[in-house]
Amino acid sequence: MDLLSYVIVGIVTGILSGLLGLGGGVIMVPALTFLFSWQGFPQEYLMQLVTGTSLAAMIMTTFMATWSHHRRGGVQWTMLKYFLPGMVGGSLLGVWVAKQVSTQNLRWIFACFAVLLSLKLLFAAKDSESAKARAMNVVMLFMFAIGIGVLAGLLGLGGGVLLIPLFLWLGLSMTQASATSAACAFPTSIAGATTAMIVGWHTPGLPPMTVGFVVLPVALILGFASLFGAPLGVILAHRLPVMVIKRIFGGLLILIAWRMAFS
Repeated sequence: MDLLSYVIVGIVTGILSGLLGLGGGVIMVPALTFLFSWQGFPQEYLMQLVTGTSLAAMIMTTFMATWSHHRRGGVQWTMLKYFLPGMVGGSLLGVWVAKQVSTQNLRWIFACFAVLLSLKLLFAAKDSESAKARAMNVVMLFMFAIGIGVLAGLLGLGGGVLLIPLFLWLGLSMTQASATSAACAFPTSIAGATTAMIVGWHTPGLPPMTVGFVVLPVALILGFASLFGAPLGVILAHRLPVMVIKRIFGGLLILIAWRMAFS
């Protein structure tokens, strides 16, 4: 039953990663919070184990989503040079900060963040596929990237939930924003997962087969399962209308926020 649950979560995560350009953490974090609690994992480090395992699983998820988008010409590679250094550095800091914060506080931070983003998406005015491009200087882009990276490492995300609105504001289409977000999430996930392993290396009382704050068997199951869903999500991203994708994203975030805050 546990194995089936993880496989289902992985497949759904892969689909939504390809569709929305998310690393998958926005799905995996609440799902793993429930499953790890149900399995009796130590409450003291529950969210740290959740975020670390989520980041590790997202390495495979984001790689497949990025590759699938790249084959369709969706990834805007020139944007990566402005975001990757700050996001990777920020994610390292975020994972370290997560160890210092209590599980319940992490739940509430995640829930509040999800609600704010969902409201913006659900009540946004109908717009065209291509928004008017806006300029932003390199320093501001780097500062945004660091902030997104910190939240990604702190909450176990790939950063897509923040990157997509920013990319849309900068003038990318929804498909381009999703694709480029997935490409940014890949190295961020690697950096965050590696840091989670190091930070939690000698923590006592962790479950078996855990490397630092990464439950390795769970991360592998989720990652491999997501490989089957990501290409389907990419196909849907190139076929569904922009506003449909935004509404799916917004509604999903509301449900996740409710589950995280009141679980």
